[in-house]
Amino acid sequence: PDDWDTILEPIKPITFSMLIEQMNILNNKIDNATDIVPTLLHNDYCGFNLVINNDNNVFPLDWDNWRIGPPECDLIRVLYWGTISKDGYRIASKERFDSFIHGYLDAGGKQPNPYLLALSKLYFLLLIGRLQYGFSQTMPERRDAFPSVEQYLFHIRNLYHEVAQLLDE
Repeated sequence: PDDWDTILEPIKPITFSMLIEQMNILNNKIDNATDIVPTLLHNDYCGFNLVINNDNNVFPLDWDNWRIGPPECDLIRVLYWGTISKDGYRIASKERFDSFIHGYLDAGGKQPNPYLLALSKLYFLLLIGRLQYGFSQTMPERRDAFPSVEQYLFHIRNLYHEVAQLLDE
């Protein structure tokens, strides 16, 4: 979109082209991976779409956004939307994400591919951040359960530096 430079203004000097470059590098690393297994994805995995029974078993609801892809795509939603704040917002929680990953691995899940996880994070933050930016421009009074544009920009800035470090390893 033409307005990416405007959206990313608060986190300069990071530009949209820099983020796309990182995504291309990550894509190239993922293309060489042989351990990516197509998986049924919920694609809206968050606290609002989970039910826990009396035995503490968790069941996802609302499968209208399902797709097939790498499991890392669903894990990102757990990181950024898996916790609901007291005032009803979806918030990022690294502690809950780490706990979820620990349980996921204990239950037989495979270790997430770090490049695919990073690419999924970038894609998710750009997609949802852009959506929220559009809402903030057209409906500034809108109040929903999603974080503000500033929160997505905060995560994009941190992730940019995290990915740069990952690519240097």
